[in-house]
Amino acid sequence: SYSAAAGLVINPVNGTINITASTAGTYTVTYTFTNGTCSGSTTTTVVVASVPVLIVTNPAAVCAPVAIDLTAAAITAGSTAGMTYAYFTDAAGTTTLSNPDAVTVTGTYYIQGTSAAGCKSAIQPVNVVIHPIPVASIVYAGSPYCAAQTASAVVTHTGQGGGTYSAAPGLSINPTTGAINIIGSTAGTYTVTYTFSNGTCSNSTTASIRIDPLPVIVITNPAAVCAPGSVDITAPTITAGSTPGLTYSYYVDAAGLVSLSKPESVGSSGTYYVQGVSASGCVTGLEAINVVINLLPVATISYNSSPFCISAGGTGIVTQTGLAGGSYTSTPAGLALNATSGAVDISASTPGVYTVTYAFNNGLCSNTTKTTVSIMPTPVLTITNPAPACAPATVDITAAAVTAGSTPGLTFQYYTDAAGTTPLTGAAAISASGTYYIRGVYAASGCVTAIQPVVVTINTPPTITISGAALVCKGEAVTLTANSPGNTITWQNMSGGNSVIVYPQTTTTYTAVATNAAGCTATATVQVQVRSFDVTLTASTNPIMPGTTLTLTSGASSAFTVVGWKPASAFMAQTAISQSFIMKDSSQTFAVIGRSADGCLDTASLRVELEPGDKDFFVPNAFTPNNDGKNDLFKLFGSSIKTVELRVFNQWGELVYETKDKTKGWDGTFKGKAQPVGVYPYGVKVTFLDGTTVTKRGTVNLVR
Repeated sequence: SYSAAAGLVINPVNGTINITASTAGTYTVTYTFTNGTCSGSTTTTVVVASVPVLIVTNPAAVCAPVAIDLTAAAITAGSTAGMTYAYFTDAAGTTTLSNPDAVTVTGTYYIQGTSAAGCKSAIQPVNVVIHPIPVASIVYAGSPYCAAQTASAVVTHTGQGGGTYSAAPGLSINPTTGAINIIGSTAGTYTVTYTFSNGTCSNSTTASIRIDPLPVIVITNPAAVCAPGSVDITAPTITAGSTPGLTYSYYVDAAGLVSLSKPESVGSSGTYYVQGVSASGCVTGLEAINVVINLLPVATISYNSSPFCISAGGTGIVTQTGLAGGSYTSTPAGLALNATSGAVDISASTPGVYTVTYAFNNGLCSNTTKTTVSIMPTPVLTITNPAPACAPATVDITAAAVTAGSTPGLTFQYYTDAAGTTPLTGAAAISASGTYYIRGVYAASGCVTAIQPVVVTINTPPTITISGAALVCKGEAVTLTANSPGNTITWQNMSGGNSVIVYPQTTTTYTAVATNAAGCTATATVQVQVRSFDVTLTASTNPIMPGTTLTLTSGASSAFTVVGWKPASAFMAQTAISQSFIMKDSSQTFAVIGRSADGCLDTASLRVELEPGDKDFFVPNAFTPNNDGKNDLFKLFGSSIKTVELRVFNQWGELVYETKDKTKGWDGTFKGKAQPVGVYPYGVKVTFLDGTTVTKRGTVNLVR
């Protein structure tokens, strides 16, 4: 049985406790029992906890964006100690509040406590009040302002009104309207604070304002330059010492009405004007800039007789215009030049091309001008005698090879005498041997070379005769003979020697060439005519199936007779115009020999090829052994079959027919009995007349 102290309602039989009817506290439950002989007891402790109490105090109202912490101890002060809390957005406690430590929205939220024993309190409401904060903005749209050039600045205000304006000392500001007295203020950057309230919550906002002092521009006139130079009046040195950060505008008039188009490249002397503008829009006065551009002196020089020939000597005179009193120099070294007069001593100079510079000054500006002087060396003429020629050829002594190695740029004069008094006509086509003369002239300077001889040699060619013209049959031997005493004879496309033997197949012209000791040549020709006679040979079929009849037929381009066939062993009738015979099992070449009416012989040959042996080979896939005379046998077909091995089997693999006779076939019986309709496997091995072999397996349909 079960028992406990008073206050715990327990069933003594089964030990069940009525929690609701019991009083909170800690109890010892005793269970007493016996087995009929001995008795015993055991105990356990039962704690009946009391329902916890939750007391909620609403938090004080705040102004946004401040948040309220519902987990603060002050909210649940006075509640049963030791509880943990859960926070909800609904009275039923079904939706958990995600951020109870930072609630930012006005409303009613809910709390429930749980004791250490797991007992839960009743859910209690907690009211949160968050007042909206007032909002406003201010701006001074005209900032930055220019001191002494702007009277006042007006604030642009939006949002909560009724506030006050304040700023650091130095800024003259109306605390009610926010208007700023610019003239009465000190230049600088200020923060204006606007403070305001909606009766519950306060706020403030700020705006920045800048008052710039009047800028200063300082001008330093640029240094004078010489034309065609220009002056950059935008250079920092012109306005050095001015208020930093200014942007400059440039004008051609003191009123600043006409802009200067290219202040970075002023090319004319005069007074120009500049005005500076600061980043805040403050402007300076217009200041003058004086530009001086001095005129550049001008002069020219030339040596009208250049180039000069060093062998001619003398003095090269300069032609000078413009400003005088300058001095002359030259580069590279080697020109004998008078620095004051510019005269050139030609004989004392070294051949070459020189640049002469004339430098001059008008007291303010300096200048130079240049020209080129050429001192030409005495030109050199180098002669290479031309190669000997064979008459009637001519020699061209104007060819570049004759004067190769001479001074470049020369033109040449040709003479028949060493004194150069008689000009040579036709120097490009000299037909007579002799000594001629050449002089070189450098046209640009007039310099000439010494006269040099050139030797021309024109040799006499040999003579040649040829014999042996004939009318012959094709391939008949002909002896040709050429004659040229004392000279070497060769034949075109043949071996050398005075005489040659030829065997022409067609009418042919032969050429003999005679060459003398000077290398001159002469030619002679002879024609050997060949009688026209051509034999032909044709086959009735080519290629042809082995074992079939072949007919060979001869022909010719004119009347003829046949005198023989080859191979002779294959033809009994050697003079027959045509031949017919059975073609054997190999390809073969045949020939026929014909004689024309005037006795000329010609041979024609022809190779006859064989068709493949299996060209018309055929194995049927069905036969009808019904004795109607049509397709009664299963056999092989082909005109080139030499031997055959045929075997036929039934469906059980039993051999029902076999033959090695290419003319026979299976009649559809086995051991004298007609075999049933069906498919019968076969195997065949065939050797053809050309020696090729074919092995084949398949099936044949027996149909009745």
